[in-house]
Amino acid sequence: MYIFISVLLFIIATVFFAISISLYRSNYNLVHSYHHKNVRKELKREYSKKISLGMFIISCSLYLTVFLNLCNIDYFSYSLLIGLIIGFYYMYKVQKKYNGGIF
Repeated sequence: MYIFISVLLFIIATVFFAISISLYRSNYNLVHSYHHKNVRKELKREYSKKISLGMFIISCSLYLTVFLNLCNIDYFSYSLLIGLIIGFYYMYKVQKKYNGGIF
């Protein structure tokens, strides 16, 4: 069971990592349009780079969870929870700053 969970989390982490790289290269079209409709055109590049950092934090926490899971460390779920909270909170702050709110 640990191997199945690790493989699944690794695939998800790789997808999140690829999305964060694409966002860092200013491909903000990956973010739904209502999330960046109020962002000024000159700030969209900076917005996508900061959103990509949040995605990168989440992907790193997923990779750490896979590593801890494969090492049979019992607290692997805490690393996932902490990484998700930090990543989503960072993206929430960026969203609020650049878009004026979540939606």
